[in-house]
Amino acid sequence: MGRGLQPGQASLLVAPGAHRQASVDYWNAVAPIYDRGAGHSLRNVAERRAWAVVLSECLPRPPARFLDLGTGTGFLAYLLNDLGYEVVGIDLSSSMLSVAQARVTRSNMTVTLLNGDVSDLPFKDASFDGVLSRYVLWSLPHPEASLAAVSYTHLRAHETDSY
Repeated sequence: MGRGLQPGQASLLVAPGAHRQASVDYWNAVAPIYDRGAGHSLRNVAERRAWAVVLSECLPRPPARFLDLGTGTGFLAYLLNDLGYEVVGIDLSSSMLSVAQARVTRSNMTVTLLNGDVSDLPFKDASFDGVLSRYVLWSLPHPEASLAAVSYTHLRAHETDSY
């Protein structure tokens, strides 16, 4: 598996400070095989369709700009792009982003992928219409603080909460 955390040591991922690099090392090591895991990628057309239905019913109609926190190999970013949204994905793992970028390139998608920390976002205020996350909150030392910062600074104000 390489350097960094081994499976079964995931609880270390939530520790701040010195464990941040161990977390990056772990995700960089598992990136090439990550999508093979159950629930990490779309396995068939029916699964893709089910996700598309749920996202279409819960999100505003395109055009809209979304931030995918902890995008990893890009699962949500690809789905949102397929539905017509502008998507920016951010992740701390450069290897996960490399896997995501390879898929973006192969599929001629228009997804922007950035290496960065979801706890310290590099975006201007009101940059996004929405923020989505899948499988990243559990790895943050203070997820509530990260979400609060996103909701108050990075989201655009809308006249209505219903779409």
